[in-house]
Amino acid sequence: VMTHRGAVNARVFLRFIKRRLVPSLRGGDIVVMDNLHLHRSRAVRDAIWDAGALPLHLPTYSPELNPIELLWADIKRRLRALSLDTREELAPVLNRLRASTPIANISGWFRYSLERARLTKPSAPSCRA
Repeated sequence: VMTHRGAVNARVFLRFIKRRLVPSLRGGDIVVMDNLHLHRSRAVRDAIWDAGALPLHLPTYSPELNPIELLWADIKRRLRALSLDTREELAPVLNRLRASTPIANISGWFRYSLERARLTKPSAPSCRA
């Protein structure tokens, strides 16, 4: 996790990829991302490939296929219950919530997303003569 004040742009996202994500990647890892234009940049793709991992982009409008969406929904639910008052309180609490998320929950979110992916049948291209 990386916190940033203000909007996340391509420069900020690439910094996250290089400083936070790439050092934790191992050869053969798969990095699942949605289709946000920042995620599809050549620099992001190259940084992930150079680490020996594979960037995988989900179909458009498919948050149910992305386990990170389920993680953030859980974290946001737990954050709302804490009623934090300041930005300074957020980062340490966010790190604690993330670190305390049971592996069983994370595993379940991956299973759920995989099951949704298996149920999703892409539409066949139309053939017009």
